[in-house]
Amino acid sequence: MSLQPLPLGIVAGAALFCSVAVAQDDPCRDGLVRRHGEIAVTNNVWNRDGVAGTQCLTANGWTWNWPDIGDGRVRSFPSLYTGKQPWAPGRATNGFPRQIGALQQLSAKVDLQVKSSGVGNTTFDIWIIEDPQKTGRANIRAELMIWLDGNLPPFGTSQGIFTVDGRRYELFLNPGEWTYAAFLPVTPDTSVTVSVSAFLELLEEQGLVSDSWYIGSVELGNEVVSGTGQTVVRQFELDVR
Repeated sequence: MSLQPLPLGIVAGAALFCSVAVAQDDPCRDGLVRRHGEIAVTNNVWNRDGVAGTQCLTANGWTWNWPDIGDGRVRSFPSLYTGKQPWAPGRATNGFPRQIGALQQLSAKVDLQVKSSGVGNTTFDIWIIEDPQKTGRANIRAELMIWLDGNLPPFGTSQGIFTVDGRRYELFLNPGEWTYAAFLPVTPDTSVTVSVSAFLELLEEQGLVSDSWYIGSVELGNEVVSGTGQTVVRQFELDVR
């Protein structure tokens, strides 16, 4: 069965979808980025560390095959993203970075088909920075992860169960180089609408995020430790105002 181009969209109060033919390039090249309008899809292999795994972009998502070498470390994060990643000098998209206090709404409607064996997760990764004019690790203030599913042992210490936008999540925190906050769903689901704004409000109430900071980028993908898998992006619709 042939795969179809990604059904992607970014909206400001209304639905908008674009389907763009993918560029001709080696789909399994580490670090490959394909742009679909305001959204990029990246073959992010940030921690290969000599491990002989394979990971490839497809017309509507990505695949992976990583051996289990027993160290439990995340190897990669194949994903789609919009905005400006905090360590990357590349161009911004969709008006990011956006100041948290100036956001009226930030939510994502997603429909992913994920088939995997091994260890990993499906998650949003949202980078929060202090100065929109700077890049680099020193400018990162927080990393917000909103898991959709996964069996990867979470990083940090459990803070208990919270109800966010009508769903129950266990929050894990780690105050390291920057504040790491991961929300793990009590009931996993990869076809959901996620109100990122609601998670930001909770973190502000906890004194972990300031409304003077900025969202640099919004990413959605799979943290992979080991095993094989495929993600098909059937829908990604971002409402940002």
